[in-house]
Amino acid sequence: MPEHVHLLLTPGAEITLERALQLIKGGSSHAMGAELGRKGEVWQRGFTDHRIRNGEDFERHREYIHRNPVARKIAHSAGGVSLLLSVSGLQVGRMARSG
Repeated sequence: MPEHVHLLLTPGAEITLERALQLIKGGSSHAMGAELGRKGEVWQRGFTDHRIRNGEDFERHREYIHRNPVARKIAHSAGGVSLLLSVSGLQVGRMARSG
């Protein structure tokens, strides 16, 4: 999305959710600034989180994230948008796509 991001994130035992988001925001801000040749804030302060409660909850959120670009009219199909973010100190995996 042009103005927000959705993540399914499981921080390791050695990192807090807050620190993981700090690394993601800081790393991506630095990369965007270098790419665009500018400095300044990219992200708003804070974040909203939701603890996944079970497999059904996970699947519901995964599908929402997968279909969001279509719902927002940014892509024609649910598989039409992908983003890979690599941030130092975090392992990044791909989200499994269903049918």
